[in-house]
Amino acid sequence: MIDGKASRSPDAILARSELDTPPAGLSVTSTWLGIEALVIVVGELDVFTAPELERRLREASAASASRVLVDASGLCFIDSAGVVVLRQAARALRSRGGQLVLLDAQEGLRRILGLLGAEDEMAMASTEPHIPR
Repeated sequence: MIDGKASRSPDAILARSELDTPPAGLSVTSTWLGIEALVIVVGELDVFTAPELERRLREASAASASRVLVDASGLCFIDSAGVVVLRQAARALRSRGGQLVLLDAQEGLRRILGLLGAEDEMAMASTEPHIPR
């Protein structure tokens, strides 16, 4: 402490800025299946990673995809920023006659979308065959 104030060394400032760096917690890849775009999302979709998904969904929409399929089977976390990105993409596609389809969304994601009233804005589908138990 200097004159009653905590001193901040350059090392302390660097360490703090490193903590503020968002984690690389999301992988987004995309490909085309005829006139449909497939966007594969793996990891955590949050305020730090949502812009990457938003960019990919906008690219698919701008390229005139009639349907954008979002493979959410690898999504392990979503926060409100992620939900906003999905809702905005679904609305944009619907406004021009297209559709956003969430593939293999885990129960937690479906529950969050339902609680927020977003499940009606996008279709849900499964690539796994349903086997009754």
